[in-house]
Amino acid sequence: MRINVLAIRVILGVFFAILLGRLFFPNSGPAMIAGIALMLVFFAYLLESVHGRRDGS
Repeated sequence: MRINVLAIRVILGVFFAILLGRLFFPNSGPAMIAGIALMLVFFAYLLESVHGRRDGS
């Protein structure tokens, strides 16, 4: 696993999770922010996998 890519995705995932959580769910707690961040990172890897399969990689 590429650690640099994972670190960047986790940092950006947390940043955007805080942004989205505070924007759409103003009273959200840390557990909800963590859940959103996990979903964002998971979907980033899922979409990379789907996109790679289509290109023949």
